Amino acid sequence: MWDIDKTKLKTLRLRNNWSREEMARRANISLYSIARLEGNSSRGATVETVGKIADALGKHPGELLKNMKGGA
Repeated sequence: MWDIDKTKLKTLRLRNNWSREEMARRANISLYSIARLEGNSSRGATVETVGKIADALGKHPGELLKNMKGGA
């Protein structure tokens, strides 16, 4: 499991003026997953999920991870 930086994820989502629902639709993942990743869950994301979110945002997957170079 990969550890997504929830602050970066939320910042990127809001820069696009997307609701959580819109992000989930564009990434083709569940709303629950977006809420969990932006929330206080300690459970990470699968490589597939990180890839889908990154594609939806037009970002490299590494930009979404904690302790990686590349900002929001």
